[in-house]
Amino acid sequence: METTQIGDSTQIKGPVKEYLLGNIGRRSFLRRLTATGLTATAARQYMELLASPAATPRVPAAGEGTISVVEGTAGEVFVEQLKQCGVRFVFFNPSTGDYPIFDALLNRPDMQVILALQEGVLTAMADGYAKASGKIPFVTCARPGFPNTLVHMFNAYKDRTPMIVTIDQPGQSSLGRWGFQVVDDLAKVAEPFTRWRWESRTAATLAEDVRRAFKFASTPPTGPVFLMIPSDILGTESVKTEIIDQSQFTLSQNVRPDTSEVEEVAKQLLEAETPALFVGSEVHSLGAEEEVVELAELLSLPVVQEPSRWTNSFPTDHSLYLGRYRSNMRYPGPIDFLLNLGGTLPIPRGTTPAVPRSTKIAQVKFDVENLGRNYPSVLSSPSSVKLFARDLMEAIRSQTTEARRKQLQETRGVKTAEFTGKLRQSLQVAAQSRWDATPISHERLALELRDNLDPRCCVVHELDSGGAGLNHLTFGHNAMGYYDTTSAILGWGIGAAMGVKLALPDRQVVALLGDGAFMFGGDQCLWTAKRYQIPIIIVVQNNGAYDNERNRIWARGGLQAQAKKDMTCYIGDPPIQYTKFAEAYGVGAEKVEDPNDLSAALQRAINSTRDGEPYLLDVVIGRQGMGADSTWYPAFSLADERKLKV
Repeated sequence: METTQIGDSTQIKGPVKEYLLGNIGRRSFLRRLTATGLTATAARQYMELLASPAATPRVPAAGEGTISVVEGTAGEVFVEQLKQCGVRFVFFNPSTGDYPIFDALLNRPDMQVILALQEGVLTAMADGYAKASGKIPFVTCARPGFPNTLVHMFNAYKDRTPMIVTIDQPGQSSLGRWGFQVVDDLAKVAEPFTRWRWESRTAATLAEDVRRAFKFASTPPTGPVFLMIPSDILGTESVKTEIIDQSQFTLSQNVRPDTSEVEEVAKQLLEAETPALFVGSEVHSLGAEEEVVELAELLSLPVVQEPSRWTNSFPTDHSLYLGRYRSNMRYPGPIDFLLNLGGTLPIPRGTTPAVPRSTKIAQVKFDVENLGRNYPSVLSSPSSVKLFARDLMEAIRSQTTEARRKQLQETRGVKTAEFTGKLRQSLQVAAQSRWDATPISHERLALELRDNLDPRCCVVHELDSGGAGLNHLTFGHNAMGYYDTTSAILGWGIGAAMGVKLALPDRQVVALLGDGAFMFGGDQCLWTAKRYQIPIIIVVQNNGAYDNERNRIWARGGLQAQAKKDMTCYIGDPPIQYTKFAEAYGVGAEKVEDPNDLSAALQRAINSTRDGEPYLLDVVIGRQGMGADSTWYPAFSLADERKLKV
C-alpha cells in the first residue's frame, strides 16, 4: 500500500479550508496545493481523499452536545425535539387534542406561538417564513380545520417549500368507529401536496417521528410533510427518549458537479452563437446570486428569469437582464444554448415545446423530479448551482483568454445593454403617459412605491393584472426582495407577508395584492398582524374585477366577448370598503383615489410600521384590457322572488 507524504501542513490548511467551504473550485485547489511543493499526482490524491464522504464540511459528531436523553410528558418531548430542529415560531389554530404541546410551551420563552383565526393563513405564513428565512416552519391545527391548510400547502408543494403540518388524531381505540370529527384515511387527503405523511405509533418514538418529518421536508426536492399524532400518545405523562440535533439528519447541499460535465458546458457556451442563462428560484435558495451575476458578466451572457418563479434570482436592473423567458424573444433571437441554473423550464403547449428543439439545454438543480421531465438535455446535473457556477467560471477562464472575454463584452455585452436600456426607456415613456390617469394606473402606483419604499424593502406579490407595474421596481440580492407563488392560489399574500416579516424583522415588508385576492381570507390575517404587532404595509389594488381573468376569457372569442357581457369577473357591485375590514381589527387604513395623494398615504403607512403597527391602503386602480369599462353582470334578487317578506 502506497501513501503520499504531505509536507508542511500549515501551508496546506488554508487551501483545504477554502475548498471544503466551497470558496474555491477544484482547479484553484490543485494550483494552490502544487504551489506548496506537492507534485500534481499527490495533489490529485489529496483532492480525492477530501472528496470522500468523510471529508464533507464537518457536522458535530454524535455525543458532542447533539444527543441528550429527556424525560417528561410526550408534549415536553415533542417541543424539545422541535427546538432541536430549529423551530422558534409555532404557527397554530387551537385544538383540544394538542393541549400537551401548549402545556410544554408555557414556560418556553425561546419559542413563540403565532395564532391565526383560519387554518389557511397558517400555511401561508409558514410559506413566507420558510422562503425568507431558509428555515423549516412548524404548523399545528385541529383535524377538522386541516383541509383549510391544503390551499396553501398546494402553493408550498409547487414551490418546493419545506414545512411541517401537524394535527392531533383520536386515540387508537377510536379509529374506524365513525367518531366525532373523524374520517378514515385522512392522510390520503394530503397525499398530492406532501413529500411524506405519517401517523405516530408510540410515545417512545414521537421525537424520532419529528426528526424524520424534518429530514423529509428538507431533502430535495423539498416540500410539506404531514404528521398525525393520536391524542392518547400525545397525552402520555411519562416518556424517556433521545433528543437529537437535526444537524445529524440534514443532508448537505454542497454537492459539487462532475468536472468533465462542467468543462463540457463551458465548451458549449463558448461555441454557441446566441447562448443565454436561465435563472430560477433555487439560485436564491442556495445563496448563489453573486456567483450567477459573476458568471453572466464573465461571458456577457443575456439572462432570462424562469417564467413561473417565487422569487427573483438576478438583479432586474442589470444590463444583461432580459426579464422572463419567452419562446419568441425579440432579443437575442433564437437561443442555441440555454443553461438553466435552478429554474423550472416552461411546459410545452400541447405538442409544441416552449423551448424549441433547436435549443441545446443544460440543467443544474436539485429538483430531480423535474430534471428532464419535459425536455431533452445535454446535461442534467443534480448539484449545487452555487458550486456549479464557481467551477464553471474556472473552466471558462482556463478555456479562454482575457482578450476573448473582453471581445465578448464589447460585442454581445454592449448589444445586450443597448437592448435592455431601450426596454427600460420604453417603460418610462409608457408610465409617464399614464401618470395622471384616474383611476390610478398600475404604473403610477409602482413608481410611487419605488420612490417611497426602502431600497431593500421585501415585496410580497399576489397580483395578476397589476403585476406588470413591478417592472419599474428593482429586485435582486442587494436590492428589493421579491416573494411570490408559482401557482397563484389566492388568499396567500398577507399571510405570507407576515411570515416574511417574522423571518426578516429588520426589513420593510409590503404585501401587494388585488381586491379579489384580499377577499380570499385577507381579513383574518389582519387580526394576527394586529395581535402580534407585525408591522407590514398592505396595498390592496382595488379595481372591482378579476381583470386578467376576464381578459383571458374574452381572448378566446366566445359569446361573452361577442356580446361584451362579463358573466363572471365583475365584483364592483356592491362596492367593498376594505378600510372597514382594517378598522374592525384596529388596523390603520385609508382609501386612495387621487394619484397625487399616493406619496403622502405611503408615508403614513411607513410611519405606522415604524411605530410597530400594520397599515392598509385601499388604492382604487383602473381596469385594463377587453371589457374594462363594463359593469354589467347577471343580476339576481332573491328578495324580489319572495311571496312572503320574511
